[in-house]
Amino acid sequence: MNECNKITSSNLTTASTDVLTSLKQAYYAQLYRGHCMSHLEYIEYLSTEAPHFLISSELEEEIKQWLERLHDFKHLSYFLHDVVVQEIIFHSHKFIHLDNGTNLLPCPEHAFDEACEYEAGLMAMAIRHGVEWNLRVPFASFLTKICDQHFRATLLHYSCGPGNCSKLFLRRISHTRYPLESFCDSDKICNILKDCFVNKMNIVIAGKTGSGKTALLRTLLADSQSDHTIIIEDTHEILTEFSGQTHLLASESHDARQLLAYSLRMRPDRVVLGEIRSKEVVPLVLALNTGHRGLLSTLHSNSAQDAFKRLCTLFLLYSGIASNNLEATADLMAANIEILIYMQDKKIIEIIRINGNQGINPYYDTLYTRNKIS
Repeated sequence: MNECNKITSSNLTTASTDVLTSLKQAYYAQLYRGHCMSHLEYIEYLSTEAPHFLISSELEEEIKQWLERLHDFKHLSYFLHDVVVQEIIFHSHKFIHLDNGTNLLPCPEHAFDEACEYEAGLMAMAIRHGVEWNLRVPFASFLTKICDQHFRATLLHYSCGPGNCSKLFLRRISHTRYPLESFCDSDKICNILKDCFVNKMNIVIAGKTGSGKTALLRTLLADSQSDHTIIIEDTHEILTEFSGQTHLLASESHDARQLLAYSLRMRPDRVVLGEIRSKEVVPLVLALNTGHRGLLSTLHSNSAQDAFKRLCTLFLLYSGIASNNLEATADLMAANIEILIYMQDKKIIEIIRINGNQGINPYYDTLYTRNKIS
């Protein structure tokens, strides 16, 4: 090992006024070199690099508890286990927001005692998941498991803002499959959805973040056990238990656009795209235009009608078609997207069936509508 990486009696001694602080600093140094260790691995590392430094059982227990805080947020386990909390936003080592689906509330607990400890905890999370996250790659998103709970973690590097503080967003991923009735105000709406799904209509579920889009998609998929369903995602959020499904995860080496093209060679009965965000809309719509049916996907929008316009806009942006071909793009979209569902606060607000278009504006039948929840 390089001399500068060693822990020696000159920089770690029993004469230290705060031995645990010295041990923490040594651990941070290893993190910055890309090494994330469990407490047992760290103890072994210390015994090798500082053989004359004896670690008592009491000190080893302190190290263990500290690393559990750093890696697993054990001190926040109450909030991590509370299923009412849908999202946890770490703004700094001192301030955390809790989203209960209705309000954003301040957490009564701090994330960590010190800013350096907080940054080290986020760095350790990225390293343990094999995710590059640094000045060059300031954004990262991945599935993680903390305190036996599944979350989608999104990391924002401190270099992106003026506050010199990184942020962590934990979105809870539920294994629960909610009954279809929980999204609907009546049996009539349930029957409309079932008919659309069974008849393999191409369906896009729209809404804001946290509106229940993915939860509804997961519930609908529970009725497709006899189909070969191909599910394409960036992060594994559509958790299902059916062996007859093929899950494909996008990455830097094979993005969602490529996976969509490959999926058409796999005899799909249905293709599910976790979310339409950018360039993947092009192969998706073109695949539908070849006769493939049974699409399910989600999209961020403010209404069902806005969802149609946003699909057209995304297709124009990423297809390379000249902007004056807006009407041709809308024609293509109207011919292939059949059902648009708009959701808010885990409830279905609107269902429309696209019949055609005039320019960017769709002709549609309203199958269901109700006042949006304020």
